[in-house]
Amino acid sequence: MMTGTINKIIPCALVGLGCFFWSMTTAHAQFFGFSADGAIAYSANEEGISGSSFGITHPIPFVPNIGGMGFFFERRNKGAEGITLATKVTAATGNLYYNIPVPIFTMSVGAGAGNIITKTDIITNIGRVETIEVSSPIGEGFIRFGLPFFHFFDFHIGYHFVSTGEIKLVEDSETEISGVKEKVDLSGGLTTIGITIAL
Repeated sequence: MMTGTINKIIPCALVGLGCFFWSMTTAHAQFFGFSADGAIAYSANEEGISGSSFGITHPIPFVPNIGGMGFFFERRNKGAEGITLATKVTAATGNLYYNIPVPIFTMSVGAGAGNIITKTDIITNIGRVETIEVSSPIGEGFIRFGLPFFHFFDFHIGYHFVSTGEIKLVEDSETEISGVKEKVDLSGGLTTIGITIAL
């Protein structure tokens, strides 16, 4: 009698485990939901960054999810003859991404495009003399890895590579500038952490 009971329990346990792991790999694709992330580091600016990304997920096969990303930071570039370029950098993109079904954890990959705006104050010994604003296109590619819990949410970490190309901070400036780096490439890796919640 004990053997018969065990023979019934083992298949039930195996089926239960199979259903558990199957649901772990598919739960994030079964519901509508959203993700929210905060920026923690950007390789192109070691002095700190403020930023976030978001996404809206859905269960429709082969249709990409939509999202966006934005960040802000400030930088100063000092040159000769008392000239300083104080720049405020603001970037925003829209993106499309897919949730990839993998065992145990969640994974998302995506790409997007947008603009980066640099607003640069030209500061000399007499103070700020001119402000130049430049808008440039940027591209974005990212990947996220998450750990799901209870089919309703996951915690994840993301890495966004942002490509800005070379930006001339003081394009069409009327101020004579020397000894300071006027062109910069602000491309870099943006690291984020966040959660996804299923509705």
